[in-house]
Amino acid sequence: MRHPQTGVVFLMHHASLPSFTFISADAVQWVIGHMEGVVCEEQAVTIMESMLKEHYICHASGDFSHPFIVGFYLYHLVHPEKEGQKG
Repeated sequence: MRHPQTGVVFLMHHASLPSFTFISADAVQWVIGHMEGVVCEEQAVTIMESMLKEHYICHASGDFSHPFIVGFYLYHLVHPEKEGQKG
């Protein structure tokens, strides 16, 4: 997802947002277009929900309990070096 040319589109860095922040609807479309065997939104959402549950992504507020919602909702990739800080 982080690849500069083929990864999901991240928002420009802003002081109030975590690094690698993305829009949930964009991520779902990226998963459909880039993951083998994923052909519909339901499958992509299941993958994103799993990523949230495993703390690979988080709502931009930092709240891991915020559910994954498709639309103009902001989430971010969790940095591996912050893995010890899981909620």
